[in-house]
Amino acid sequence: ADTGEPYQRGEVDRVLSTPIQYVKGGGPRISQLLKKKGIETVEDALYNLPIRYEDRREIKRLADLRVGDRCVGCAEVIAVEEVVYPKSRRRVYEAILGDGSDLLTAKWFQGINHIKARLKKNDRVIFCGEIRGYRAQREIHHPDLEWIEDQEGDSLHFGRVVPVYSETEGLYQRRIRRIMHQVVEDAAGAITSPIPHQVSERCNLMPLSQALREVHFPREYVDIERLNDKTSPPHQRLAFEEFF
Repeated sequence: ADTGEPYQRGEVDRVLSTPIQYVKGGGPRISQLLKKKGIETVEDALYNLPIRYEDRREIKRLADLRVGDRCVGCAEVIAVEEVVYPKSRRRVYEAILGDGSDLLTAKWFQGINHIKARLKKNDRVIFCGEIRGYRAQREIHHPDLEWIEDQEGDSLHFGRVVPVYSETEGLYQRRIRRIMHQVVEDAAGAITSPIPHQVSERCNLMPLSQALREVHFPREYVDIERLNDKTSPPHQRLAFEEFF
């Protein structure tokens, strides 16, 4: 069978059954949040696949964003305000984003209390969404946000195709991504496959350990459309495994 790396069976069972709270970056509070998502062990986490991917190999300046494009950018929150449209009496939460090159208005029409509690002036965020035009103003509605907690700019979050996982309240992308990276580093090579080696060769399947690494943190297979369509080679390898 395809074992990926030379782990002894007892060690395999130990690694995969490790409670998620003992993974670096975990802990009791985080493990309780992950339990809500059905993630209790390292093996559960390995198969908690990204819901989508963002291409952060190029973070665009605000001045270069064009109406109609779906873009990823990095900016500081210059101002925030809750407004009420006079005619409709509709509440809207607005944030002015700036990066030194230009400004962009972000708007939320739903979930206002949640975003109001989180998004503050002077926050630095990564945002993703479709750029819209309103009169002479460029806007982005309900963008996906990720808070930049510091200036680390490390390789998990920038300069690559980045996995995006489903969130639960109190547990957000950067923390999830760090934990998942640790899980992959610790345990991807421990997963064994029931597929005979000759079948894997005949079907031109990559090793299961490689597929798990690539599906979480793509390096070689960075076709963003195929990744998001779940048709990339690592996705196909995992799908074959499941059908087999």
